[in-house]
Amino acid sequence: MAISSRLPAPCYLLMATLMLLIIQAQSITRHYDFNVQTANVTRLCASKSIVTANFYMSAAPYSVIRPGTFDNTTVAGILEYHNPHSASESSFDKDLPLFKPTLPRFNDTGLVTNFTSKLRSLATPQYPAAVCHAPIWIEETRVGR
Repeated sequence: MAISSRLPAPCYLLMATLMLLIIQAQSITRHYDFNVQTANVTRLCASKSIVTANFYMSAAPYSVIRPGTFDNTTVAGILEYHNPHSASESSFDKDLPLFKPTLPRFNDTGLVTNFTSKLRSLATPQYPAAVCHAPIWIEETRVGR
């Protein structure tokens, strides 16, 4: 599963009751036609057996500033999971159990610090990471004299 985010700020993403293993996380800044865009991609895989059910996915902004540079809207989606060894239907099954996540506070710095401190690079001297060194454009604006 890949999660792609085009947001100007970090956010929380939770899936109810699922233990997810992050297998790749990257943040890339690209320059296209003088518009800078960020692409944040995280690749996940489930780290335990998943029951056939509906899972809410929720995302909300993270900020240490109140109220922040956003409207603090929480978004949600539903992931319907069917066991691959059983018959599955393509439409939403309202009879399946529904699991809902609980999002942390918008400014829970301790949780974010704990999470990011566990991220590790697979790069080693023997297998270095290929890092693109792109030029940086800085626009200077002078106001007044």
